[in-house]
Amino acid sequence: MLRLIYTETGLDLKVIDQPMKDWIALRRTLAHRTGHVFRDETCTASFLLPRDLRQMGLLKRLVTDGNATGVDLTLADAEFMEVSLRGHWVSSCPADAEGVFIAAFPVCLEKMIAEMWAEACDRVTMPQR
Repeated sequence: MLRLIYTETGLDLKVIDQPMKDWIALRRTLAHRTGHVFRDETCTASFLLPRDLRQMGLLKRLVTDGNATGVDLTLADAEFMEVSLRGHWVSSCPADAEGVFIAAFPVCLEKMIAEMWAEACDRVTMPQR
């Protein structure tokens, strides 16, 4: 399962080795026991990846061939692709401004997206030569 957390300074994307239904059930139980509201809504989360990443061509083929159900790619501009994932927004805040986005895909696809995200982040944090 992929977990995305939007923060004030960016986005945290990680692969979580836990079935989504178990993760949601655990969060629901925690919210119930602590007296918090639990919301689980189907939605889409999007983020940008550089178009020239090593694995972008493979991701495009998987999406085009229908082998990446729940993933959409849209050309954002000359440098970036917008990656949209269909999943769930899980929140305990009444305003829904804070929460966690989760999505389940085949493990190989989750790892590829996470690797692409890490590569993109490395470009930002590493000085260019």
